[in-house]
Amino acid sequence: MGEIVVQGATMAAIYALVAVSLNIIYRPTNIFNFAQGDLLMVGALLAAVLARGYAVQWYAAAAIALGAVALLAMIIDLVAVSPVIARHGEGGGWIISTLAASIIIHEIADKLAGPDPRVLPPPPPLQTTPIDFGAFSASSFQIGLVVFVCALVAATEIFYRTRPGRAVRAIAEDREASLLRGINPTLVTRLSFAVGGAVAAIAGILAAPILFASTSLGWLLLLKGFLIVAVGGIGSNGGAILAALTVGMIEAVTARTLTPGLQEATSFAVVLTILLVRPQGIFGSAAGRAV
Repeated sequence: MGEIVVQGATMAAIYALVAVSLNIIYRPTNIFNFAQGDLLMVGALLAAVLARGYAVQWYAAAAIALGAVALLAMIIDLVAVSPVIARHGEGGGWIISTLAASIIIHEIADKLAGPDPRVLPPPPPLQTTPIDFGAFSASSFQIGLVVFVCALVAATEIFYRTRPGRAVRAIAEDREASLLRGINPTLVTRLSFAVGGAVAAIAGILAAPILFASTSLGWLLLLKGFLIVAVGGIGSNGGAILAALTVGMIEAVTARTLTPGLQEATSFAVVLTILLVRPQGIFGSAAGRAV
């Protein structure tokens, strides 16, 4: 039982990070970046190449990867999101443009890095070697990962209660009215893309010691991130934590009691059931529209 909880919590922490990165971009823009999974993949691959291929110190490699992915995310907003919204409003055009950005990034990464997975060690001094605690065993990396994600989510929620955080929410409510309050929607949106991209890179870098860094990592975790966002409630980071724990524990129990091949089917079935009962997600609120 203890191993199931540890495994479920570990994967839940990774899924929650991906969901939070999606929420960070969604809150000021009301859109989802479908290239987010590829930003995650680029962060993991770049850190792995620098750390293992060029012997760059782990934290320096991670910092370079975060900066590069944050810049790439801002370019996606500049090229694939802002022009589409400016011309066509907040319709569905950004879905196609961010999907196109995703395909371009993936193809370039595949040509440069190849399909083979790369190993990235955990951040020093953490290790992936299990430590026996009697009732269960867990590595220092697994414990540190869960603690880090909880701290990150808490810090994010504290930020949204500050003046800049309220500005983010104001833009989501009404971009034009926010201009009258002295808020620059373009700047805030671009910074949100950068931060969301950096968090996606963190998710990829921290997932790599367990799942390895490869060009297939992004799509796998992006799908889980969307599941978590849907179940937890769009824009809710607290809901993302609870939803990620739910999905992570379901996968761990299924792998242990049935077969790993049924993990995806079981988690999707549970997610579908939750959404049938509560379409807006656990912490989401039903939206009404007057016409």
